[in-house]
Amino acid sequence: MLQPVTRTLIALPLAAALLWSSALTASAQPIPETELAALRYFLSVGDAPGIEAEKTRLQGAFPQASIDALLEELVVRSEEVDTSQIWQLIAADDFEGARGLIERTRQGQPGWTPPENLLAVLNEREGQSRFESAVETGELQTLMAVLNDFPDLLTCQKINNAWRLAELQTAQALPHQAVMTYDGILASCQTPDFVVATLQKAAGVADKTEMAALFERARTLNPGLGLRLASLEAELAPLIGKPVALPGASQLAVLAVETRPQPRGIPPVVQQVSAPAPAPAPVVRSAVPQPVRATKAAPAPQAAPSGGGDLAAAQAAAARKDWATCLKHAARSNSIASTSQRGWCALELGRSLEAISAFRHSAANAGNAQLRQDSDYGLILAYLKADMVREAAAHASHAKLNAQQKMTTDRQILSRLALSAFERKSYGEAITYVDRLSREAGGLDRGMAMLRGYSFLHMNRKAEARKQFAAIHRVTPSKDTQEAMALVR
Repeated sequence: MLQPVTRTLIALPLAAALLWSSALTASAQPIPETELAALRYFLSVGDAPGIEAEKTRLQGAFPQASIDALLEELVVRSEEVDTSQIWQLIAADDFEGARGLIERTRQGQPGWTPPENLLAVLNEREGQSRFESAVETGELQTLMAVLNDFPDLLTCQKINNAWRLAELQTAQALPHQAVMTYDGILASCQTPDFVVATLQKAAGVADKTEMAALFERARTLNPGLGLRLASLEAELAPLIGKPVALPGASQLAVLAVETRPQPRGIPPVVQQVSAPAPAPAPVVRSAVPQPVRATKAAPAPQAAPSGGGDLAAAQAAAARKDWATCLKHAARSNSIASTSQRGWCALELGRSLEAISAFRHSAANAGNAQLRQDSDYGLILAYLKADMVREAAAHASHAKLNAQQKMTTDRQILSRLALSAFERKSYGEAITYVDRLSREAGGLDRGMAMLRGYSFLHMNRKAEARKQFAAIHRVTPSKDTQEAMALVR
């Protein structure tokens, strides 16, 4: 059985990196900082039962202390600190500046503790940035050091990172390490599409013995996939040891197992976006649909621990599109519904990283299916707003959205992936995404249709490019279509 060196990293769950400030004292009896850590944590995540249990424990351990006064002091001091500048530094990828400002704020406000969600987003953003830099420069040793510092980069939610690690190991003539990485993925991630995509990728690296072991692990951990895995094993048998070109650069799950042949005809063109595109690389980001701005209030919780009035006030503010007031009221409640509402308010204010943190928490802890669905939807939109397309696609692959939400997110994800592939000059990959988008949306906006045509042109498939440009020109003739058609004569 394979023993992957990366398995323990991949299996590690997301852990909040909390930094605690100097101890606060109650009115009559000081409580050591080590005793306050749990209370601070429960406050930061809005865990009302945990707060009450910790208050009871502290009162028993320190009977002379005024726990209610201490709790009030913790809340007040936390709310006195404006973290907006720290969020701005994180959004600008100035991680050193953000950490420096956090430390200066702690020194200036001895009773303040950085919010758990702020630190979690800072760690995730910095870790992913360092990961991308290491992959881009091909520095495997540096990449492994990053993964040691940020082990949650290899969770199933970020499976693309694990795939990219294996691809880099393969590129540096370390096939055995790549196989161990793929084995670690199979041991930790049981999402069917992830399992299939991982085996497809491994077939280009592993030998027959290693592939047999990988399939055995997949069958053992995924008994419900028996027929699918048997078919896949037969399909991959002649490809073992040969590089397999699969759709997608990092092969997000939305496309990793797409095996149907691509349509050869010209997709219907729908005039939805009129922004012209310059040749020879005509697509700009303004041609990609932007996330839908959610204006509805989050559904009320079935049983909110506290803050019902604050949630109602937040919902009322959201209804009149007063997002700042909405955010203020939502932040005062401990309920999961208020956390979700806070995500929508933050998203509308352009604070996408804060929205990601709120939606993550509400999606993971929602007490009813509707709230979980809305939180999942908000999380995907927030990822897209933050230009975290891989994360959006990975979450969309297993989120249970309604038909309209799925159509909205799929179109945006596929459009972004197509544009990204085009910019990397992976023109065949771009066409794959666009064709998938055309099938799911029943047509293409003008920008995506032009991108498809130029992708054909760059691949020297002039006849197909000519048909694509002609189809666009018939519906929305413009200077850019005339110039494009001139290039394919």
